[in-house]
Amino acid sequence: MTLSRILKITFCLSLCVQLGLSAWGQQSHSAAPAAGTAAQREKHQVHDSGQASRFEFDRPPERVTFRNGDVQLTGVLVKPDGVGPFPAVILVHGSGPATHDEPAFVVHANSFLRQGFAVLSYDKRGSGESTGNLEISDHDDLAHDVSSAVSYLRTRSEIAPSKIGLLGRSEGGWVGRLAASRDPQVSFVVMSSGCAVGPYGETLYWTGTSLRAKGVSDRRIEEAVKLKAAVWAFYRKVAEGKISHSAQRRDLASLRRRFSQFADLHPELPPGIMDPDIEDPRKFSAFTHMIYYDPAPALSAVHAPLLEAIGAND
Repeated sequence: MTLSRILKITFCLSLCVQLGLSAWGQQSHSAAPAAGTAAQREKHQVHDSGQASRFEFDRPPERVTFRNGDVQLTGVLVKPDGVGPFPAVILVHGSGPATHDEPAFVVHANSFLRQGFAVLSYDKRGSGESTGNLEISDHDDLAHDVSSAVSYLRTRSEIAPSKIGLLGRSEGGWVGRLAASRDPQVSFVVMSSGCAVGPYGETLYWTGTSLRAKGVSDRRIEEAVKLKAAVWAFYRKVAEGKISHSAQRRDLASLRRRFSQFADLHPELPPGIMDPDIEDPRKFSAFTHMIYYDPAPALSAVHAPLLEAIGAND
C-alpha cells in the first residue's frame, strides 16, 4: 500500500468515524435518563504516581476481569448514563508497563462517556493487577489480549456487540489494528499517535529527530542510529539461533565498546545491551518480533473505519 493511498484512506475513513461516533453518541444520550443518583454523579479519583495532576473518571468505574489463556487481565468498565445497550471502546496501551488509570486513558474515557460510549480500560499484562510477563510478550500476544477484551464486552447485556471499537495509543496503534484485522465485527479503530510504518523505521526516525532537537551533530546522530540498528540485528541473530556462542561473546563485546561512547544519549539509546548468557531467551524473541513487525498486512486487512490522530511533528 502506497503512502498516498494510506493518507487518502485515513482522511476518508476519519470522516466516517467522526460521523459514526457522533451519531452513536447522540442516539445513546437521547435515550438516557436526565440524571443518576448522587453517588453515580460523584467523581472517581485516579492518581498517576509520576504526575502531580489528578485525573478522575466522570462515572463510577466497575472493576472487571477477563482472561486470555493463562493471563488474567484486570481493569474497569465505565458506562454513561442510561440503560444501554451502549456502543463501547476499548483502550489499547502504548509501549511499556501501563495501568488502566493512566492520565491519557482517563481523558480519553471521559470524552467517550460524554458521547454516550461505555469504555473498557485494563491493566496491561504484567502491570497493575494483571498477570503475565510483558518482557516476553510481543504484538501478537498483546493483540490477543485486546481480542479477549472484545469477547468479554460481547457477553455484557448493556453493551451493543456490533458497536465495539478500539482506541490504540502509540504502540497500541499497531496492536489495535492487528486485533481488528482478525475480527471483522470490530466496528471502528482509532490510532492516537499511532503509526502506519513499522516499529523499526519509526523508532530510528524518533531517535534521529530527538537527538537533532537536542543539538547533537549530524555525524554523531548517524553513528548512534547505526549502533541502535546493530544492537537490534544482534538480538535478531540471537533470537533466530543464527550465531554461535563464541560469536555472541565477540559481537556483544564489540557493541559494548561502541556503546560506551554514547552513554550520554539516554533515552534515545537504551542504558545497556542484553546479554544472552544472562537474559531469558524469550526476551530476544519477543523484542525481535516487535521491532521488525510489519504492520502493512494488518492495515490492509482492517475493514472497519479507521481514524488516525497524529501530531504535525510526529
